[in-house]
Amino acid sequence: MLATIKKVKHFKDKTFLALFISFCVSFIFYKIYSNSFSLMRLTFFLTLTPFLISNIFKKRKIQSSFILLLLLILVLFRVVFSSAETTSLLFVFGFFCLPILIQFSSINKFHQQPLNYLFRHIYFIQLFLSFFYLLTMDPEAWRFIGYTASSTTYTVYLVSFFTSFIFSNNPKYSFIHFLVVFYFIFLSSTRSTIIILTAVYLIYFFRDFILKKLKFFSVVILGTMLLVMPITSLFSDNLDLMNRYEGDKDYSTFTRIIYFTNQLKALEGLSIKDYLVGKGVEENKKVGYNISEFNFIEQHNDFFVLIFDYGIIIFIIYLFMLFKQVNSPFSLALLMIYLTSFYHNMLYDFWVITLFFISSKYYYKPRFNVINKKKVN
Repeated sequence: MLATIKKVKHFKDKTFLALFISFCVSFIFYKIYSNSFSLMRLTFFLTLTPFLISNIFKKRKIQSSFILLLLLILVLFRVVFSSAETTSLLFVFGFFCLPILIQFSSINKFHQQPLNYLFRHIYFIQLFLSFFYLLTMDPEAWRFIGYTASSTTYTVYLVSFFTSFIFSNNPKYSFIHFLVVFYFIFLSSTRSTIIILTAVYLIYFFRDFILKKLKFFSVVILGTMLLVMPITSLFSDNLDLMNRYEGDKDYSTFTRIIYFTNQLKALEGLSIKDYLVGKGVEENKKVGYNISEFNFIEQHNDFFVLIFDYGIIIFIIYLFMLFKQVNSPFSLALLMIYLTSFYHNMLYDFWVITLFFISSKYYYKPRFNVINKKKVN
């Protein structure tokens, strides 16, 4: 690790150090304070933000992105006129600020080599932690949760860092890494993430072909995966694969059917104003709360959360902004992971959204030039 840091110091862009420190500090806070995802995400943001802001002031010229600024203004309007707790409002606003800070702090692209180091080290740290927690796993536990409090969140993180590692480092034995990650996900009984992992590896394997018609394949792949995920979830009871039974029902499938039904009814009851600007931050938690032992629920559908809380205008702008950032199979794969994680309540995940925006700043060099098909030196 020390040797790596010494190599990185020759680069003007200290992205590696800032991100590595942010990941480590936020993870430490997460484990110290009872596996609090909200605290982990907020710590990551607060740790990374000073570096990003300092980078912005070092730029002689800042090329702003109109779509990002418009999104931030609309979110600020929605936050100001919401009745949620102040800490929740600051958390949401901080999340939507992060893409803009990343965009401004590195206008053209991040240095490639430090990010290779970052993704390699973070990935192997993930594997080490996974093996460690597997050895200390409770024999009576029926789902492996890794170093988190949630099997689903753990697998999404594992696949995200696996994706970053294989696309940036192009390991010789990538299929071995795929099998190792597959094994941990299988232990977690997270069916949807196995589908995502397989799709990621196929994108990686056919990356040069996909790059030739990137926008077309982006629409096809993202559209297909976003439709396949809920359909697979709803019909998984008949697949007899990693079912999670409580009594005579697959509880995961059973609750999602109820959630989706309540969400459709809630959208039908919205006024035109609410459709356009939403009902306010965290208002979605009041939908269907009668099926929960608490007075709020996690919807397992952040597409609904975006529309219900923020309105269709912010919903369209946000998704368009994300799609616009796709400039390689690398960023396509991470966007697919992020969007499909919406079915796991991970809309506000600082780790995944940061990896995606960094991948869009990462210079992707295909093995063959797409235009003249001459080999790139």
